[in-house]
Amino acid sequence: FTAYCNGSEFNSNSSDLLPCQPSRSSRGGRSPVVSHVPAAQAQQARFPSEVPIRNKTVLNAWQSSYSYSCFHERDQLNESNVLNTSQSFQFIHSNDKKHFNDSGFHWFAVQLSESVLIGSVTVKGSEVFSDAEMFRSSAGIEIWTSNSEEQLFSGNHCNSKNMSKQFNKYRSSWKRCGVTTNRSMSSTRVGLYMVDCLAEVRYLLLRRNVSLSFSARDYGYLSVSDLTLQTVRLVPSTDQLVAANESFNVSCSCILCNGTELSTNSRQLQLCQPDGNCTKTRKLSVVKAQSQHSGLYTCQLGSAAESTSVTVLSSSHAQTAAENDSFAVSCTLYFNGSEIIGNNTSGMQLCQPDGNCSAGPELRINRALRQHSGSYTCQVNSTRVSTFVTVLCEFHFNLKLNG
Repeated sequence: FTAYCNGSEFNSNSSDLLPCQPSRSSRGGRSPVVSHVPAAQAQQARFPSEVPIRNKTVLNAWQSSYSYSCFHERDQLNESNVLNTSQSFQFIHSNDKKHFNDSGFHWFAVQLSESVLIGSVTVKGSEVFSDAEMFRSSAGIEIWTSNSEEQLFSGNHCNSKNMSKQFNKYRSSWKRCGVTTNRSMSSTRVGLYMVDCLAEVRYLLLRRNVSLSFSARDYGYLSVSDLTLQTVRLVPSTDQLVAANESFNVSCSCILCNGTELSTNSRQLQLCQPDGNCTKTRKLSVVKAQSQHSGLYTCQLGSAAESTSVTVLSSSHAQTAAENDSFAVSCTLYFNGSEIIGNNTSGMQLCQPDGNCSAGPELRINRALRQHSGSYTCQVNSTRVSTFVTVLCEFHFNLKLNG
């Protein structure tokens, strides 16, 4: 497997090559933390930004017709020669519309070796701009994806006459991302089409409708000089420690591996709460944090998932104590709605009204005095929550009766 990041090739045996896609969340069993590390910090390693479609990087390939050479039958040397010459339009090149179209379309599909989370698909037209016929043959190509584990295509790899039939059989498994048009053309390079496509992909399909009437200068080919997938990763907001009754937000971002955030509103993206309730949104706001709001919040797209944690800091309720009686003030950390005990409360302080602070989640006063009245603050790092204690003073009356 070879991936490219900013034009540089990564070797698949390199220890620093990481898949630019979220894995199934491995954070579900972790303990909540008091000293927080941003969830995105683990993403700072280098990530391949593109997955080029090459014979050696796919399991299978099918096309309804070809000219010059069939993608599936090329060896690495022939593929390299095609890509690095002025004849690169031969990379994927069908016969004309009068020959071998399947139900009015030219088809090309690949099955990847494993699912990959992508944000866009780039289709490159003819590198020779004067070759207008080949240049136009890269326009009007529909981009479809599927993450199905079923075998969606089978049979002849080079001149398949069953691709339309097999496509229709599994139509519900396919998602249409878009089409190569002037709107999707790169603003910096003529003939480079970028189609937004936030999806988990196992199959990629290109098809061009050649049943339409074409000008005399367009013979109805499907012609592509290169084809790449831009990978993406899910990045949740950072882990949070929240004071009870305060507001907080949790969000999911889709980041292309070159660092660009996608502004897509894909309905495949879900944000799941600790209680398992999932909504098709990228941001969730909680106005008043309670213990039940603590736990893992998971950004999910297909089987790809990344989580962030919310821990809620709470204090005991406001109370009244009689002078000379005892009372206690306590601090509690909640995760998944349950109280955190033991070592996970390290770093907690409980501060009295006079500013004196002690380590630990509880403070007991054995003999309440009036100076013990006031606000008691639970503090972990910069997060604080307070409760109030009122000490009632004793009054002694001496009644003197005349007579």
